[in-house]
Amino acid sequence: MTFAPGPTLNLDCIDSLNATPTAKRRIHRSPGAEHLMACWPWLEAEFAVLAPEVVVCLGAVAGKALISPSFQITRDRGQLLPWTPPGVRAVEVGEAAADGPEPEEEVPAQTWILATTRPSAVLRTPDADRAAAYDALLADPRMVAHALP
Repeated sequence: MTFAPGPTLNLDCIDSLNATPTAKRRIHRSPGAEHLMACWPWLEAEFAVLAPEVVVCLGAVAGKALISPSFQITRDRGQLLPWTPPGVRAVEVGEAAADGPEPEEEVPAQTWILATTRPSAVLRTPDADRAAAYDALLADPRMVAHALP
């Protein structure tokens, strides 16, 4: 699978904050509101600098934080949605810039968001279902690549 070259960034801040170490491994728990709030200014700054065309949420925690608190990975994954990054003002289609009638200079490009399963979830899938889970994981970024110019 190939994608057009461009900057990428893997943001995994929020999901790693709330882990409980055990004798064998770290057990990740869903972060609380205080963890999300602690990362939010950093996340806003990253989006402001990068101005991404597409954001891919890996897993339910990212989907709930960035798409909707009611997000469910099994129900909602694989949907490419228009999205406004945190800290960026939503702009209506055709809105003119404050200083003139030429909207293309001031209006940011549309950002899209898609959520998919975390790759580690595929590894935890029972053997009989793992190939299908892997194919579904790969289908989501392919769909993004085909949907965008």
